[in-house]
Amino acid sequence: MTKSDALKQDLPPKSGSSVLTDAIVNILLPSFVLMKLSSPERLGELRAFLLALAIPFVYSIVSAIRERKLNWIAALGLVNILLSGGLRFAQVGRLGFAIKEAVTPAIIGAVVLYSLRTEFPLVRKILYNEKLINVKRIDAALTETGRHRDLERLLLQTTVILASSFFLSAALNFSLAWWLLVSPVGTVEFNQELGKMQALSWPVIVLPCMAVMAFALWHLARGLRSITGLDWEGVLKVEEQAEATKSAEKSERIEKSGGS
Repeated sequence: MTKSDALKQDLPPKSGSSVLTDAIVNILLPSFVLMKLSSPERLGELRAFLLALAIPFVYSIVSAIRERKLNWIAALGLVNILLSGGLRFAQVGRLGFAIKEAVTPAIIGAVVLYSLRTEFPLVRKILYNEKLINVKRIDAALTETGRHRDLERLLLQTTVILASSFFLSAALNFSLAWWLLVSPVGTVEFNQELGKMQALSWPVIVLPCMAVMAFALWHLARGLRSITGLDWEGVLKVEEQAEATKSAEKSERIEKSGGS
């Protein structure tokens, strides 16, 4: 086993798709199709609508097959795409589309909260995990101080903040859809409004929700410092993972160049 192979084993597994690719396929391409190809002299309203749905749908299916898994959030996304098609053919107005846009993040937020009543709260999977937090070191410190109850209280607070990011997304999704989707369903104008809504989803919806999730991570890390006495480096793994990634990449370059 080479040094880079050993380092790679310590790194979190990489996703089959990058954030940039996801944004292009799920947001930019469908938006372009709806806004630019819906006119009668191009694809037409119906074919452009179906193509805009097909792009992220096929991409999600191919990604699930390649990675051999389909988590429940991705499954909700596929259902959301199918609902868009159903609402269009049912000629449901903007209220239906606005509700549909809000349903998925609202369900995720509710599941995050409900998971507190289970043995595996989602906050432990999303934030309090070995990829972001030095869990073993923190557990050892809490065993010494006997403050595990403080950890559970902190995870409860973090869960509420985390869930609020999804509820914020639901509210912003509904508001954006209600504001933009004013034309009758099944028209070129409606397609263009739907495309504009998707294009605006990143700055209007995604960025604020990412800010709330970042605040949730900061709140968790600050609380962990308080109850364990560890410093930032002892709590967070961000710098450690970044250094491991750089070391692995450097080793790969050396091996490719024939170095020892």
